[in-house]
Amino acid sequence: MAICLDQVSHISHWCDTKNIPTGLLSDLLPGPVTVLLPRFPDKLQDPLNCHLNPGERRVGIRIPDSGFIRKLISALHEQTKLSSTSGNDEYSGGGHPLVLTSANLSGQPSAIQIEEFSEIWPSIDLIVNGGPIQPSLPSVNLDYNRSGSTIIDLCDCDKSIYYVVRSGSAYDATVAVLEDRYNLSLAKY
Repeated sequence: MAICLDQVSHISHWCDTKNIPTGLLSDLLPGPVTVLLPRFPDKLQDPLNCHLNPGERRVGIRIPDSGFIRKLISALHEQTKLSSTSGNDEYSGGGHPLVLTSANLSGQPSAIQIEEFSEIWPSIDLIVNGGPIQPSLPSVNLDYNRSGSTIIDLCDCDKSIYYVVRSGSAYDATVAVLEDRYNLSLAKY
C-alpha cells in the first residue's frame, strides 16, 4: 500500500530522499504517478507505522492531481494539530498521510467513479465521493485514466537508474522526465 500526501515538500518527512535529484519529485508530482522511495533505515527515525507493509524497504508515495484529495489530507493534518494534547505535533512539517490502495479488485480496470466498485463497498469503512476522475488533459479520453498510475521505483537513483513497476497513464511523460531531464536509465529488476 502507498501513502498519499498533499505536498511534495512533505515527502522527505516520510521517506529517505537524500539520493533523489533536486526537483525530480516536483517534476513528477502531483499527478498520476506513484514513486517508490526508500524507508528510513533506522526504525527509530521511520515515522511510518510498523504495520504498513512490514518487511518492505520501500514506500509508495502518491500526490494526486485532485485538489479535493489534497485538501482532504491537508484538513486531516490541521485536525491532528488541533487535537494534539501534548502540544507536540508529531506530524509537524510532514503533513498527515492517508494510506491508500486502488478502488478496484486486482486485475480489474481502475475505477473512475464510485459506482464502478460498488461490489466491494461492504468491505470498505469509508467512501468519500469527490466526483468522477477527470482526464488530466482535455484531449485525453477516460480509458487512458483506467490504466492506473505509473509506478516508478527510485530507490537506486544514486546509481542513476530507475525501475518501472507498472506503466500506467503517465508512462511516456514520466520516462521523459527521468531520462531527458535527470539522465536516469531504465533498469530491470
